[in-house]
Amino acid sequence: MRAPEETFTLISSDLRRFKVPAALLWTARGPLLVQFTDPLIENSDVLRAFLDLLMGTPELDATFSTETLLRLARFLEKWDCPDVMIKLGAGVERAFASSAMTPESACAIAAALGDLSLCEDIVKLAGKMRILPWRSGYLPASWERFIDPAYHDALLWRRDEYRTSTVHRPPPPYDVRMLAFQDLGRSLRLRRQPTLQELAQCFRYRVERALARQTSARRLLHWLQDTAAIELDEPEVPRLDA
Repeated sequence: MRAPEETFTLISSDLRRFKVPAALLWTARGPLLVQFTDPLIENSDVLRAFLDLLMGTPELDATFSTETLLRLARFLEKWDCPDVMIKLGAGVERAFASSAMTPESACAIAAALGDLSLCEDIVKLAGKMRILPWRSGYLPASWERFIDPAYHDALLWRRDEYRTSTVHRPPPPYDVRMLAFQDLGRSLRLRRQPTLQELAQCFRYRVERALARQTSARRLLHWLQDTAAIELDEPEVPRLDA
């Protein structure tokens, strides 16, 4: 264990230096200087966000972009920082509740953390606020790389635009619970608007369904690889002159 008076120096991939009291990283081992090299998730913006949360800042800095926080989620996963991941999730939920963060950003960061329960909470909170959890039909490429593909379908979930024979117009304002009506109606045979809890459960269902498909695909791939490695005996061909 390090002496409390010692200080760690963290160097980001873009060569910014950050001094960190050893008391905050008391479990760390090895040299007092750490050089990060991954420009994607170990740059100075990510390290600054990491240290803000590590040092107990109660609110997320409004200057942090969604992309920086998505990168931070990957950084925390790589370096096994569960306590800071919890702080990030709590900060995201507070920022959304205070309208300091859009629902799209909040859901995307929760998905990058792999926190399905937080996603459900955000969906329910959006319903109470009578706003859409997300408005676009696609994920920005700069976000997509940080989110498990299992969450993509749920995050892109939206009602299609209205079409008539002569007019193409966006849908009018509507209760967020209608977003799930068609999908839930097929699975639950509902003849009413879904509740907020049902809407959140439908988000979970979409993610868990995608995860199950991923598992099945991996099993099939392993089976094909194992089968290809088996040396099959050559079939015996009967002789015509026998």
